[in-house]
Amino acid sequence: MPKLPYWMLSSVLFIAVNTTAMTVETPPVESFEGVLRMNPWQKGSDSYCAGGSEYFVLQQADGQEIVLATPEDVSTWQEFVDQKVSIQGVFETKILPTASESSDEPMLEQRPVVPMGAVLTCELLVVDSLTLTP
Repeated sequence: MPKLPYWMLSSVLFIAVNTTAMTVETPPVESFEGVLRMNPWQKGSDSYCAGGSEYFVLQQADGQEIVLATPEDVSTWQEFVDQKVSIQGVFETKILPTASESSDEPMLEQRPVVPMGAVLTCELLVVDSLTLTP
């Protein structure tokens, strides 16, 4: 078997390592069942994370709620509120800006109160499909 020149071997290794490093892992699609609820606005991280307004959650049988990313057209989900649904989607972690004492930004009053310098993160389920279940 012929030996590869050193420069060729290092080039192949460089390409293999960089190709592996550039691969973005796609989050797994997960399935859940529960009752679709619309929660009112509140001064809390769930409401703020979901867009600072009323927001949708999936209430599971054990009482836990999954905050859902609000669809662009909210009316598409209105007919499913308070009904048992099956949802498929992927979780997305958001890092949200927090208010500082000197901030002049609008909508400051809607932001959750967190300690100075703290980072506010939240997890939303980005829904791929939503269907009624019997």
